[in-house]
Amino acid sequence: MSADSAARILVVDNDQRVGADIAQICQIQGWQVQVVHGAPAELVELARVAAEQFCPHVAVVDVRLKDDYEDDRSGLEVLEHLQSARCILYSGYLTIDIVRSAQRTYAQIDEVIGKNEPPDMLVRAIRQAISKASAQHSHHQIEWRSPRPLRRLQSTPLGDAGLVSRTMVEDLLCRLFPEARRLAIDAISRDEAMSGLTARFDSLVLKVTRDDLEPVVLRLAPTQRIEEEVACYRRYVEQRLAGLFYAQLMAHDAFWQISGAVYNFLGAVQAELPTFSAFYAQKEEPAEIARPLRTFFTKSWLRYYQEAEPLAAPTLLDAYDDALNLRYKLAQLAAEPMPAGLSIHPAQWVLQNASASAVVGARQAVTHGDLHGDNLFVDDEHTWVIDFERCGPGPILRDFVELEVDILTRIIGVDGNTPPLYEALLRVLVSQTRPDQVLICPAELEEDATLYKAFCVIIHLRRLAYEVAKFGHMDEYLWGILLDALFAAFLAQDMPERRLRALKLATILTERL
Repeated sequence: MSADSAARILVVDNDQRVGADIAQICQIQGWQVQVVHGAPAELVELARVAAEQFCPHVAVVDVRLKDDYEDDRSGLEVLEHLQSARCILYSGYLTIDIVRSAQRTYAQIDEVIGKNEPPDMLVRAIRQAISKASAQHSHHQIEWRSPRPLRRLQSTPLGDAGLVSRTMVEDLLCRLFPEARRLAIDAISRDEAMSGLTARFDSLVLKVTRDDLEPVVLRLAPTQRIEEEVACYRRYVEQRLAGLFYAQLMAHDAFWQISGAVYNFLGAVQAELPTFSAFYAQKEEPAEIARPLRTFFTKSWLRYYQEAEPLAAPTLLDAYDDALNLRYKLAQLAAEPMPAGLSIHPAQWVLQNASASAVVGARQAVTHGDLHGDNLFVDDEHTWVIDFERCGPGPILRDFVELEVDILTRIIGVDGNTPPLYEALLRVLVSQTRPDQVLICPAELEEDATLYKAFCVIIHLRRLAYEVAKFGHMDEYLWGILLDALFAAFLAQDMPERRLRALKLATILTERL
């Protein structure tokens, strides 16, 4: 058995001889084991640190860690830090009161065993706990149907968790789908990773099929972020969107530093539901592409636009900074040399002209906050959104401008077009001076199907923004595009093509503003 697939056992006991005996028993079984050593007063903290680093499937914990001669229950404090592990209380000082209290408080306790019991009882208890916590030793049959999700997993750091192994993800799947026997993992859609670009760089979205049931969508991200997503979902989304056309949160759980949120889409044939990015690539008619967006903005999310209020922050930059820590990111961009071909360093310009983002009449509303093309799943009429981590009050146009930036810098796929023609598209879009102005597409863009489609879809999107957000000044929209483009440029440090497009868009906007 490889080290990566072996079950991991953490032992916490103040008696080093007991720890050594358990370690030997575990090693005979082929399990990885780590024994926490240290002064009794420090064992709880040492166990916390060891658990975070070792990520055990099972923990064997003594009840009395600090004092063997008092009514010490300090071992139960360790369980506070072992929510991701199955736990076995192993003590020579067990009472009915201790056992009942521990089992009421800590759901992860699988077994309580006295130290006077024979060793094979402890082995059986550990083996049973492993079968619940480790995918390699469970009843689950997990199949990765294509290599693409595995490549994404191997190349996408999940925040502070860094690169996460396949086995860690499979262990999390066991927690999320404990009753399933067969799990098939696949990419969301065939067109999901157009041009080798992705919209987010620290989370993964996968399709999971359980036994013979309809597929569901699984989002993987660092544990803290999934916790924030679930809280925002409960506060702003659940039972609050008209028509209930939104992703329904089925389950969420954590396995140490990584967590997952599982969604299904009521009213949709989930096996055939593409992301908006893929839908955009499949469709030729702009009106067809815009139709599900119209349903989302004018029906599903409309109530929040109707409850808009004046922008709480002094400027749009302040509002984006509150949500995205944008000033820090702008400072990082501003410290870099200006890319060749740009007339203005856009990050430096924004920092120097921050007060100009105080647009008279700017408003805020509850927005999704991360509305890029891979967080939208669509059919010909409706839209289902996922990833509610950034959902909450913010600039009222935030979702519109983020989707526009995603189209222009990623979804559009203009690899075969000359830079001057792409720049012409950006300049005509930036030239709009009034929200109700009708933009005329230049003839040379009409002759390019790719750019003309992007132009028309964005015009549809801007009309929707004007219809539901009722903003009065075009600068409010253009400033939103500028700030989001710079945010996208910061995130795309390892994606030079998208980064250059975002900076080009930002530069043209600074010339206009």
